[in-house]
Amino acid sequence: DGMYIYDRQNDSFAPVPGFNFQTQSILEDKNGLLWICTLGSGVLTYDRQSGRIHNFRNDPADSNTLASNMVNGQFIDSGGNCWFATEGGLSRLKPGTHDFETFTIKDGLPSNFLFKILEDSQHNLWISSARGLTRFDVAGRDFRTYTTANGLLNDQFNWNSAYKDSLGRMYFGSVKGMISFVPEKLTPNSMLPPVYITGLQINNREVPVNREGSPLQKSILYTSGVQLGHKQSTFSIDFAGLSYISPEINGYAYKMDGLDKEWTILKARRKAYFTELPAGTYTFRVKASNNSGIWNHKEATLRIVVLPPFWLSAWAYLLYALITAGIIRLIVWNYHKRISEKNKRRIEQIQHEKENELYRNKIEFFTNIAHEIRTPLT
Repeated sequence: DGMYIYDRQNDSFAPVPGFNFQTQSILEDKNGLLWICTLGSGVLTYDRQSGRIHNFRNDPADSNTLASNMVNGQFIDSGGNCWFATEGGLSRLKPGTHDFETFTIKDGLPSNFLFKILEDSQHNLWISSARGLTRFDVAGRDFRTYTTANGLLNDQFNWNSAYKDSLGRMYFGSVKGMISFVPEKLTPNSMLPPVYITGLQINNREVPVNREGSPLQKSILYTSGVQLGHKQSTFSIDFAGLSYISPEINGYAYKMDGLDKEWTILKARRKAYFTELPAGTYTFRVKASNNSGIWNHKEATLRIVVLPPFWLSAWAYLLYALITAGIIRLIVWNYHKRISEKNKRRIEQIQHEKENELYRNKIEFFTNIAHEIRTPLT
């Protein structure tokens, strides 16, 4: 552990005070500042004139810090940017700050376990990792990974094993040997793979063609759309890009219009899964890229209609409307009937009261007449 200064005159070594770290690599910038990568203690800078030491470390709670404290290599590119190959991704120190920008497998790296960094004449970074060799187009923020499928000896590279000679040829050491190449002579594959939808499975069962109850009346290759019942809303779709140059590293992207807002990128898997898709109309879209990462934007599409269950269908809603209208009409009819009966009883009561009053008036009249007859005149 630690760091030592070599005294050429006396042919001796002296330890640098304060450096009790497991040092992985050392790089000097144009200002004479030393950048030291460590295993477990992040990155340190050492000013030999003042003896000042500054430590950059990872803080899991702060995304603007170094990706990992396990740092295997550093590189200062032609633009003066400081890059760090860590075991948690690729980090770049933002100029004039102590903040870092980090790139991981989520951004396109094949692995977060990185070893060394070099730069070619086109200002692309070449990064060795535990899962292949990656070219990073810094300006376009694009990663392109080379593996054994592209002719590498092995996907597992090694610590402190990278070099670029004066002619621009790069050398990288792996656990099975060393590779060398001139980046400018690597020509991309210009053949764009056409993509086809090749299979449909419903509830994990392959859909037969032209059978009773099957949504496929002909091969899926020649089908532009399917109609699925609500019990068929869990399904998967197979697709393939036709390319004979390293087809195993073709890339795919799919999107279900009506469900997805963004494209889903697939590296190797050629199948898309959907579970209990709500009733509606969708369009499945898929495209493919070749082994050089160049996309064919001519898509294969499949229109998918998922029918609702009967109790949510248009006929069901019509039936619900008729039943509701019938119930409302029955309630209104019953209301009017009760009002009519109430009014009828009221009228009968009034008539009965009038008849009683008339009867009383008659009795009173005849009583008065009888009284007058029995009483003699005086």
